[in-house]
Amino acid sequence: MKKVITYGTFDLLHYGHINLLKRAKALGDYLIVGVTTDSFDISRGKLNVQQSLMERIQAVKDTGLADEVIPEEYIGQKIDDIRRYHIDVFAIGSDWEGKFDYLKEYCEVVYLPRTANISSTKLRQENSGIRLVLLAMSRWLKNLFRNPGM
Repeated sequence: MKKVITYGTFDLLHYGHINLLKRAKALGDYLIVGVTTDSFDISRGKLNVQQSLMERIQAVKDTGLADEVIPEEYIGQKIDDIRRYHIDVFAIGSDWEGKFDYLKEYCEVVYLPRTANISSTKLRQENSGIRLVLLAMSRWLKNLFRNPGM
């Protein structure tokens, strides 16, 4: 059995994530997905994650693509996981090209193409604008009902 592992935050799961998971799954027979914990994200300077770890893990499970989902909690865990789970292929998005070449000592490393024009960062920015409009409208409505003569 050929085992594949990939990692990510998977915040606001979108079709780009799903495409990545499909591509990773196609590389072997068994896919393990590591989802970064809140504390690990913070330690890496990723402060804008909107969903809890449990929500993100459940979203990955709900795709039906992962055979197993594990939390990623610390630097160095990738090597530990590759050894622990007897991984044959480490797969990650092409935006990380070259960053994980050091893992070639332990398994095959594959950089998967990203889906164009989609990212969690982009979705957070779009949602942020919507929230701002909703907040402004909410305040306007509250003022309108407090002061009906406005």
